Amino acid sequence: MLVMNYIYNLPFFAHSANSFVRFGLGGWQVNGITTFSSGPPLETNCGISGMSSAVGGSVRCNTVGKVGVQKGVYDDPTYGPTPTWYNPATIGQVNVSQLASNGEPGMFGYMGKNALTGPGRNDWDLGLTKNFQLPWFNGEHSNLQFRWETFNTFNHPQ
Repeated sequence: MLVMNYIYNLPFFAHSANSFVRFGLGGWQVNGITTFSSGPPLETNCGISGMSSAVGGSVRCNTVGKVGVQKGVYDDPTYGPTPTWYNPATIGQVNVSQLASNGEPGMFGYMGKNALTGPGRNDWDLGLTKNFQLPWFNGEHSNLQFRWETFNTFNHPQ
């Protein structure tokens, strides 16, 4: 997971000779919090109807190929093109001989725990701010702040 918090003063019009341009268009800041995270670990089990591991757990799958994130598109006859993020052909059912509780290698399947990782996420919270200095009597002053903030700015499904 990576979380970044930042503030950047925009350099445009900050030192303009025209006071109206400097006061109205200069001095803006962009700020935000951006988060990138990997997906959660996913457990994949392969059940065989009426059979289990005999020790109270489910049966793990066998690996036929390299299991991992592999984005693609599956052309489903009912739903049309469907995005995929792993290849299901790399996972196979256990053999009946593997269901014996005999302590042999591959008992209850070969696939390791949490072999797949779900899709990652990224979130962008951005803001735009501007401080306006307001003059008061006797040399005192105060600031009026304009602030525009957006959460999940790009609003993309994850």
